[in-house]
Amino acid sequence: MALDEAKARELLEAVLKKLWDALQAPVLGSRLKTSLLSEARKNGSEFDERALGYDSFAAFVARSGVAAVKFRSGTDVLVAPIAHATAVETAVAGTANRVRPDFWTAFIRLPIPGRVRAYDRTEDHVWEGSPDAIGNRVPIDPIPLDKHLHLRRQFAEAEGHDWTPAGDVKPTMAFRDFTQWLTNNPHLRAKWNRFWFNQVAQEIHTWASTNGIPNDKWLAGAEDDLRRRLYEALDEIPLEKLLKLRVPLGWFLASSKR
Repeated sequence: MALDEAKARELLEAVLKKLWDALQAPVLGSRLKTSLLSEARKNGSEFDERALGYDSFAAFVARSGVAAVKFRSGTDVLVAPIAHATAVETAVAGTANRVRPDFWTAFIRLPIPGRVRAYDRTEDHVWEGSPDAIGNRVPIDPIPLDKHLHLRRQFAEAEGHDWTPAGDVKPTMAFRDFTQWLTNNPHLRAKWNRFWFNQVAQEIHTWASTNGIPNDKWLAGAEDDLRRRLYEALDEIPLEKLLKLRVPLGWFLASSKR
């Protein structure tokens, strides 16, 4: 049975909340739609935004009243629960495992006395050396120890735990304590990894925006054009067949060029 608009919105709200609780970050529209279709089928119903009068899934979500949507040129939309609307404006979605290693390391390694880190626009790489030799490179302020510890405490508290480093706050001991805490709570490891990545990516994104550095400089090769073609092709697949798709992604992307 096809969902009417009220039921579709209720299901959207429930599915989006579930994804948000798991990711603690905005979700891509394509992933949200797939989850929504799957959940509808489990309940013995069907969802079709066109049958509800919308020309796209993004349009339905944007007008649902339960979600915040960020439209991005040439790629998928970002969606968050309406209560977390600000997250879609500051999120750097689709960046998981794609931050350039030199930028990632520069931001998460603790500061070293007598040395500074900076981005060299001309050479397009992260530099580290004496403060006197920084020249016109863009300074990078790595995440300080107190913020490292604050984020770990924040995560633990959000999960209903009380983590504080044992003894005096030496970096190696504090990080070792937190690693041991995760070892004792293995079900939280993946969630922590997502939380930590999002925090660091946002630090880099804020720094890059402030200094006029495009995202494609600190991201490791996004393929937005390929994604755009994939989304366009997926929109042409009948809804009843979408979840049955069993085509290797590499072949599918190549085919979408033709």
